Amino acid sequence: MASQVPVIGAWYQDATEDQIFEVVAIDEQAALVEIQYLDGEVSELDFETWQQILLLSAKPPEDWLHLTN
Repeated sequence: MASQVPVIGAWYQDATEDQIFEVVAIDEQAALVEIQYLDGEVSELDFETWQQILLLSAKPPEDWLHLTN
């Protein structure tokens, strides 16, 4: 479903789960995308899962800098 290539620093919305997250790292060798949710939780998605979820481009929240400090 997802046709977007993960980009470090880009924000996405998982349309199914209605969660916004930022891509913080990409490990090409392990085929993993590391993401961080608004609450600070960090998670990994494998490339196959990334391609299967419905993603929308998202803007970073205005208060994102305050949330991480």
